[in-house]
Amino acid sequence: MFQNELKIDDLIYHSIDKDGNGKYTFKFSNEKIVRDLNKNGVYTCKSLTLEHVPNIRKNLMNHFIRGYFDGDGSICSWYDKYDNRQRYCMEILGTKKFLLQIQEILCSECHIKETKLHDVNHTQGLTRISHRGIKNLIKIREYLYKNSTVFLTYKHNRFYNIQPL
Repeated sequence: MFQNELKIDDLIYHSIDKDGNGKYTFKFSNEKIVRDLNKNGVYTCKSLTLEHVPNIRKNLMNHFIRGYFDGDGSICSWYDKYDNRQRYCMEILGTKKFLLQIQEILCSECHIKETKLHDVNHTQGLTRISHRGIKNLIKIREYLYKNSTVFLTYKHNRFYNIQPL
């Protein structure tokens, strides 16, 4: 049905990642769809070119940031042997201008402190913002997933594995 609607002959592939999550992948080439997507702000390499948060209603901003995070963010954890506890970090990649705006929104909405932005060594123009600390990440999690119905399951689950001490 999906293939018929888009008028594509290519196959849709199903695979399972290392965490056991299923995903579907398909590739297609349709100039009209590409033009329409570009016209609506969807294009390749947005991490290196997007400089402004779109002018959308405040009650939708967490959904926008969550969607961007799902594409260009990560959340990781590690065990710190020094003080015998689990540590967590959330990162988002993008242009410096864009991430400064994201940071301003997160700090305001989540009541957290600003963090330093870092250039990504291997890619010119790419910057990284990271937040650490269980309390901060729980605040960010609650903001990002408030009233959400669409998200990447494995990132959602990683966020919700973070528990207060």
